[in-house]
Amino acid sequence: QASAALASARAAGALSVRWAGAALNDDAYSRLRMEQELRHAIAAGELELHYQPQIELRSGRPLGAEALARWRHPTRGMIPPDKFVPVAEECGLVEALGRFVLETAARQAAAWAGLGFHLRVAVNVSAIQLRNPSFAQTALDILREADCDPALIELEITESAAMADPDHAARQLAPLRAVGVRIAIDDFGTGYSNLASLTRLPFDVIKIDRGFVRDALEHPNARMVVAAVLGLAANLGVETVAEGVETEEQLAFVTAHGCTFGQGYLFSRPVPAESLLTWRRNQLVAELRRMAGAGAARPAANAALEALARLASRERALPA
Repeated sequence: QASAALASARAAGALSVRWAGAALNDDAYSRLRMEQELRHAIAAGELELHYQPQIELRSGRPLGAEALARWRHPTRGMIPPDKFVPVAEECGLVEALGRFVLETAARQAAAWAGLGFHLRVAVNVSAIQLRNPSFAQTALDILREADCDPALIELEITESAAMADPDHAARQLAPLRAVGVRIAIDDFGTGYSNLASLTRLPFDVIKIDRGFVRDALEHPNARMVVAAVLGLAANLGVETVAEGVETEEQLAFVTAHGCTFGQGYLFSRPVPAESLLTWRRNQLVAELRRMAGAGAARPAANAALEALARLASRERALPA
């Protein structure tokens, strides 16, 4: 009980006091139970990936998707990652979890590519994973075993994780980028970056935190941050992803400032792999209708029809 109180006080910050008691005991027990259940879930296949599309703003087409872990608990239903990822980080399961996500995402990207649906899949990498000296080699082995083209994978590294040890991060990321894996700096603008160190890292994409996108239309400071990040990315020659795009006004703002990709509920919620195929099929149908209305050239319409036929055949092959 004293240990639980001490841990709670430390988590609350300096000059905090916590009394040992039943409530803290219950919290500690719940966390221990979740740790045990998570260990079982990873081994028993209770985890799955959902995918949220990333839309190229210039063309309106999905060229990427972020892979997000979900835990389908047998009694508590679907558990979101913000509930179990912190537990995984605390109890030493985050590397096993990260391996599962990358393996599953790589196999899915390869399967989609076999249908002609070349979708780049973004995978989050934790600071703990990145600190591992064998991180790069492990990732390369996973991609090879999944028979996945490295160009179909994007690794998302948080700004704070990259800046904790920029030299180590650069050493781990360089061999991955050399074979075609794309590197994204996630949650950009939320940390305290040394830009000189940041620009030494091998990266291709900057992801703008959803908080800035959400506040950009109402708060001048957030608007200035988004505009500055997009300007910086343009000067560096890297692409950008605006997270958390939920309204047409937000979409218009980031598009007007030159953002490359948008991701958020305005386009689609995170969905299972099969549902993403259905979403893409519906999008292709809408695209064909627009082409027909605008009198588009036959080659463009034929390409859309061919893509639609491939996805339709895949859906017919799925088990009921």
